[in-house]
Amino acid sequence: MKIIGIDKDKSSLSEGNENRYLILDKHLPTGWVSCFEDAYRNYFSPYKCEVHFKNGYLVVKCGLSELQDQIFTLNDWCDTADKKFDEKLQKSLEMLRATNLEQEAKGTSALEVFSKLKF
Repeated sequence: MKIIGIDKDKSSLSEGNENRYLILDKHLPTGWVSCFEDAYRNYFSPYKCEVHFKNGYLVVKCGLSELQDQIFTLNDWCDTADKKFDEKLQKSLEMLRATNLEQEAKGTSALEVFSKLKF
């Protein structure tokens, strides 16, 4: 996930701490936002701004003069969220594979028993 632009119509034109609507390069997959929020919570900085998601936008509340620095920081958080999301996805896939293998083994055992039945 990466910030690729700003919605100039939705974003405040004021120089003060106002909402800036940033455009992401992809649709937000389920679970990705929580990974981003974890990265946000774990980042400590006196310059940390408020961020939230609204209708697919990443909204940052900051002054115009700090917007570029915030975008660099937010892109770093996006990278961190991507990595965490990929890790969670891999773990889920591994668990699903293990469950499928277990189900196959049970099914094979049942088929063996069924094949030995005498009617």
